[in-house]
Amino acid sequence: MAIVKKARKVHPDEPGLGYSKTRGRTHSSGHHMLAHLKRANHLEVVVLKVREDLQAEINHLQTMAVEAEHLAGEKMMESESLHGILQKEEFISTGLKVVLTLEEEEKKEARLKIVKLEA
Repeated sequence: MAIVKKARKVHPDEPGLGYSKTRGRTHSSGHHMLAHLKRANHLEVVVLKVREDLQAEINHLQTMAVEAEHLAGEKMMESESLHGILQKEEFISTGLKVVLTLEEEEKKEARLKIVKLEA
């Protein structure tokens, strides 16, 4: 009976729904009423199916969003770790350049001493 009331609200002048604004109570065939009820039931099933499909899609997207946030967090930690490693390697590289420069200077001084001793 609730479906008939819904149908009356949507189509108040539709014959077979029990009322007409101009003539009061109508006497239409049960077949016409049955067709409207079947149509209303069918539309209700379609609406429920669409709602279920949309909810499933929402759930899927929420799961993907959570996974994306988790991966973004992992990538951020990995990036910070790599940044730290890069800083350490730059520090070591700078230290090695200083040591290399000092060794080259020591070699030059040693060569100069050898040249002076040979002269």
